[in-house]
Amino acid sequence: MCATLGTILHLTGRQLRLIERAAAGAPAADFIDAAYAAAPAAGSAEPGTGPSPLPDAAQEVVPGAGVAVELRRGDVLRVEQLWGGACVDLVAFGLGDHGERLSAARTRTVCGVSPGLGDVLWSGPPAERPIAVVVADSAPGHDLLYPACSPREYARAGVDPDPSCHGVQAAAAAAYGIEPCDLPDPLNLWLRGSVTADGLLDWASTPTGPGDHVELLALIDLLVIANPCVDDVFGCSGFMPRSIAVRSQPADDALRSAWLSAELGPLGSRPSQAVTWHEIEVASDAPADALRAAAVRLAVERLEAQDAGGM
Repeated sequence: MCATLGTILHLTGRQLRLIERAAAGAPAADFIDAAYAAAPAAGSAEPGTGPSPLPDAAQEVVPGAGVAVELRRGDVLRVEQLWGGACVDLVAFGLGDHGERLSAARTRTVCGVSPGLGDVLWSGPPAERPIAVVVADSAPGHDLLYPACSPREYARAGVDPDPSCHGVQAAAAAAYGIEPCDLPDPLNLWLRGSVTADGLLDWASTPTGPGDHVELLALIDLLVIANPCVDDVFGCSGFMPRSIAVRSQPADDALRSAWLSAELGPLGSRPSQAVTWHEIEVASDAPADALRAAAVRLAVERLEAQDAGGM
């Protein structure tokens, strides 16, 4: 075990409890040594290091928060990385008819499991029509396979069930009278979903840096709800939740002439609650970001092995 003191780990409350639970089942030195040995393979930006500046007219959406954005046909929604490394869940509804919503399944049949530049997002039956199109994508690699993380999924991993991406989306949707059971499966921005040769699902996070972005052009009036990974336990955001920027504006002349001819309208949004960070000091001279990622990964692996039915 490394004898150098002073490395500070920034952990969410859920991550801290996850590590404590896993460590309780093994000698502390063994647990920290194993995390330290794995540390060189992981890395992410530390809280407090500089993100890219918040773009003009954009809203920062912090981990644990969601934003609901009202788009008129012809508006462009931009979702942008501030720190890099954040995965984002995005769902969409017809603004005038919330029964029409993004269909991950129908969209998969059109553009595959990973939509990118020029791909169209579809609603499900009975409308079953194009609702938005990807008009900018600086870091390709998105997913239509995985559902939003849920309270039960976190509980099976041995951590507090709230907040979850599904819960954050439900809170934002409630202001529009949308029930939690009516939330569709999301478009997972910057998560690379795939299917293995034996038919199982797999994923990897998409490398992104500050300023990377996706832009969606609304083809109908839409309500879009987006949130960054709320409290990363499984590693899709490098075990460290990060803020994103969201903004809406009318399409420029080129997009307007290419996709539609319609009057353009205003933006509406709704913020939510944030995640609190905790600091602990550990005996290690490894970078705190790498050690955090390794420790959380090891805790998840240990609890998966211990708990019958673990995710």
